[in-house]
Amino acid sequence: MSLFYFELRKLLFNKKTRLLLLCLFAFYSVIGFTSTIFLIGSNDSYRAYEEMAVAYEGLFDNEKAAEAERIYNEVSARYGTDSRMITRSVKDQPEIILAVNYYAYAQQVEEYWNGTPPESAEENPMALPS
Repeated sequence: MSLFYFELRKLLFNKKTRLLLLCLFAFYSVIGFTSTIFLIGSNDSYRAYEEMAVAYEGLFDNEKAAEAERIYNEVSARYGTDSRMITRSVKDQPEIILAVNYYAYAQQVEEYWNGTPPESAEENPMALPS
């Protein structure tokens, strides 16, 4: 049995394995360090976002929704209509992120009050023809 442990130790803890573990440690340390560099300034943006979001709390406001829609239309013309892509592109501009989020909320409120648009027969193959 001691020969088995000796061979196992020789296979697992040789120079190549130690070198591989050292390289992996260095590689993941560099990845961790570089990811923290990109997160250093994000706390200030998030704090500013939270402070601005306080003004949007409470009842639904049509004026704020119209302003958010105007900002969303300007930003979507530049970055596209995907809200995650917009958020990634303007990560240091919390007022734009807040406007995009409030626009999405306004769309949900509008859908709640007005209902969803009816599906056309072309989009829904299960719909009965009139």
